[in-house]
Amino acid sequence: MIYNLAEYIDDNTSLTINVNGFQPDSQDIVLCINEGSGDERPWFDRQDTVIQILSRATDRTIARKNSFTVYDLIKKKYGLTLPLVTVKGDTFPSLTVWAIRPVNMPQYAYDDDNGRTIYSFSVEITTTQ
Repeated sequence: MIYNLAEYIDDNTSLTINVNGFQPDSQDIVLCINEGSGDERPWFDRQDTVIQILSRATDRTIARKNSFTVYDLIKKKYGLTLPLVTVKGDTFPSLTVWAIRPVNMPQYAYDDDNGRTIYSFSVEITTTQ
């Protein structure tokens, strides 16, 4: 699901995206989508997964703006179909999520060792099985 979400964001923004960590050669201005832990609810036919989204930029206002761009794009989505995507030969079929709900709003997290500002927020994505 993480790659499907990355593809959806890529299709709807002009941001550069990394999945599961900032890459050593990634640009100064980049969005990072990290897969979090999931919570299967055996009494329901669903799975809840927390996704962390980090926005990094050399300018604090750009990091904040990019974070809110993505937050506004994906918050409070119900029945959204995330697109099919192929990554390094592995195909992840499209899927319809039951809900994408914010855990928190974008907030300043820290400045990294190179002085780039990081903003962070998380969403919970619910899928049915």
